Amino acid sequence: MTSKISSSLTSSMASFLCDLIRIRSVCGINAEHFVAQRICVECQSLKLKYDLISAPNEEHRPNVIVTAGNGPSKFLFVGHMDTVNVEDETQWSFPPFAGIIDDKTQRIIGRGSCDNKGGIVCALYTLYLLQQLIDEQNLNVSIQLACVVDEESGACSSIGVRYLLDRKLISGSGAIYVYPGTNVTIGHRGLLRLAIDVKGENVHTGSVEWNTKMKGANASTTLARILIALEDYAWNNDKDPSFPNLTLIVTPGNR
Repeated sequence: MTSKISSSLTSSMASFLCDLIRIRSVCGINAEHFVAQRICVECQSLKLKYDLISAPNEEHRPNVIVTAGNGPSKFLFVGHMDTVNVEDETQWSFPPFAGIIDDKTQRIIGRGSCDNKGGIVCALYTLYLLQQLIDEQNLNVSIQLACVVDEESGACSSIGVRYLLDRKLISGSGAIYVYPGTNVTIGHRGLLRLAIDVKGENVHTGSVEWNTKMKGANASTTLARILIALEDYAWNNDKDPSFPNLTLIVTPGNR
C-alpha cells in the first residue's frame, strides 16, 4: 500500500520541488519567507499541521515546523530552506533557478535540488505517509520536520535550528538531517569554533633589540605556530567503533 501511494505522489513531489527551486533563497541575499510560505501551502494540501516560528525581528526568515501525530515526540527530520550562491549565472549550463527536469537524465536540476530543498520535499511527504499510518493504527507518537533558515551561513546561526532547540520547540529520540544520496550517515566527529587573539609587539626589524630577540613579537608567525599545533594535536577522545580515528583540520577565518 505504501509503495503504491508513494508512486502516485511522485508527480506532486516533483512539482513541489520545482516550485521551491524557483524561489530564490540564497543565504545573505534572499530571505526564506517565500520558501516557507510554499511549504505551508503544501502542508495545507496534505492536511499536515505546521507552525511558523521566527526569532525576534526576523519575521521575514521564519522556520517551519511540520508535525505528524499528536503523541509525545519520538523522531525529528531537519532540512534547511536557504542555499549557497550561484555566482555567475551565465556560466551555468542551465538556468540555476528554473526548476526543471533534465530531458536526458530525468533528474530535477537547479540550485537547491539536492542541498537541501529536495530533502525537505522527501521528508514532508514521508510525514504525510506516516500520518496515514498513525491514523490507521492509532499510534501515540508524533514526528516532526523542522525546515530551518540560515544554515548556509556556517551552521551556527542563532535564528535557525539552534533557536528552535534552545526553546525546546523541536525534540526527538533521534534525528535525520535530510541530505541527499544513498550513503547513510550515522554521526558526526564534531566541530570546534575558536576565537584566538594574538598580539604582537612593534619594533624595527633592523634594530639590535629585534635581532637579539630582546624585543618584538610577530603576531602572524605566532598564530601560524598555534594553527599548526592545533592540527597536530593528538585528541584524547573516547573511541567509538564507528569513528575509530580523528584527524584534526584547521581552517582559519576572519571575524
